[in-house]
Parts: sequence; structure tokens; C-alpha cells
Amino acid sequence: MIWNLEIDGELNDTWERWASVGLQGPGRVSLIQRDPGQGPGLWHGDEDLSGRIYFGYDERALYFAVDIQDLDLR
Repeated sequence: MIWNLEIDGELNDTWERWASVGLQGPGRVSLIQRDPGQGPGLWHGDEDLSGRIYFGYDERALYFAVDIQDLDLR
């Protein structure tokens, strides 16, 4: 069920009422290639890379939002 959902790029209190899945810890992070020629990146804790996915629905659609923290945005 949706509670006055506003799709505006902001994750306000409305999203926190939804079901969510945390993406913290080394088991939730895959090593990915960095710049060509470099090896995979290393995870250095939740401050380095973590997130949360929120899910909700109504009679018209399935909605989701992703909140990611990453120290090395590209």
C-alpha cells in the first residue's frame, strides 16, 4: 500500500514505511573492475559502499527506491 507517494528523487519518511532490504556488509558487495588495467576494487566498510532498497505497491504499479552510499562515485 502507498502512503501519499511523491516521486521526486527524495527519500522522505513515506519510503521508510515500506518493506526494505539492507545492502550492508561484504556479503552484499561484489568486487568490480576499476579503471582498465587495475584489479577489482576493495570494500572498506559500510561508509565505503552500502545501501537500502525500498519496495511498495498499489493497484496500479510496483514501486522501488534505492538509497546508496558510495565514497567513490563515478
